[in-house]
Amino acid sequence: MGDMGTVHARGDGHTGVGPAITVRVATTRDALDEHAEAWDRLTTASTEKLPMLSHAWVSSFLEHMVPAGTPWWCFFAYDGPELVGVMPLMRARKWFLDRLRGTADGGHTDFAHPLLDARLAQPALDALVGAAAELAPRLRIRWYRVRDGSPVLACLSTLERRMRVLRPISTWGSLVRTTGDWSEFEAGLGRNFARNLRKGGNRAEREHAVSFRFVGGAEAQSPALLQQFLEVESSGWKGAAGTAIQRSPQLVAFYETLTRRLAHRGWLEWQTLHIDERPVAAHLAVRLGDTVVLPKIGYDEEHARLGPGNLLFRELLVRSFDDPTVNEVNCLSDMPWHRNWGMRSVGYAGVMVGPRGPRATAASLVEMSKPLARDYGRRHPDVQRKLHETAERLRQATRAR
Repeated sequence: MGDMGTVHARGDGHTGVGPAITVRVATTRDALDEHAEAWDRLTTASTEKLPMLSHAWVSSFLEHMVPAGTPWWCFFAYDGPELVGVMPLMRARKWFLDRLRGTADGGHTDFAHPLLDARLAQPALDALVGAAAELAPRLRIRWYRVRDGSPVLACLSTLERRMRVLRPISTWGSLVRTTGDWSEFEAGLGRNFARNLRKGGNRAEREHAVSFRFVGGAEAQSPALLQQFLEVESSGWKGAAGTAIQRSPQLVAFYETLTRRLAHRGWLEWQTLHIDERPVAAHLAVRLGDTVVLPKIGYDEEHARLGPGNLLFRELLVRSFDDPTVNEVNCLSDMPWHRNWGMRSVGYAGVMVGPRGPRATAASLVEMSKPLARDYGRRHPDVQRKLHETAERLRQATRAR
């Protein structure tokens, strides 16, 4: 039902030893659902702890964000009855040479690469890539934002024996380890930032009724909470620039489906700062094992003088340091405000796997430079905003002719 078939692949780099991995290939959303439970268990247990690699996220992306008629495949590697690897791929737009790529859009879904069981990462990855090569010989495969320390990167050396592998560190992300003591972490913040944070909090409590609401579990399934988040997100510069989620019916539909599936897994948490009962800062957060991930955040610029975004983030850190089940808060991106919090930087690699020929290698090298430009825009939102404004003026001028 929706499976293209089963490929029996020995996942050991063709050495003749190691487990025999069975690879199944799905091409419909119904077929994806057959693997959903095992897939999301693998996501929770994974090294990366990224919701973008889960069934909940990938199935929502394929349902709403992939242009009609675009071929896609999802490869599942099984060691007997146990799922040990997942690799979703879609056909990329034809550029210089055809290729397959992970299910990413460069905006709301940045992470797309194989999800592997660390215990059998090498044979699983080898089997997945081998199965993809059988279906699409000579095509290049591209993965996006593979975290430093991921088993995917550790296993590329075997693929390099027979394929060209490019893996530059193309972007950076920020995170906070929350295994220590909150007071010690807070004492390490910059003096000016800590003072301004304290003043903003004192002013907010003196002039307003302030409350923090963290809603997870069954309550997180309420559609009203998504609508509340979208309104906060659109009240900032994204709303003015026309890039807020609310401006796109396609994105709204995607997030409606995504948050429903994340909530069904018990992963979704809405984190909100209310001032006088009005939400002014919000996080769309995902709890995966010992990690809190922040795919989307927003705040109301009308209250910018109070620093609502920083106040909400501080509350999240206080709770995370106090919670022994949380070891990390992952902000995913690398933004200027992260420096104020002394966040750790982690590298993310773009990976291209393909034939060794000079033509394919040259095409891959040129294409791998694109994430650097996009990452610069994310880290410099003022530049990105000006580019959006300029593009809009050009569109208006074109329509006026």
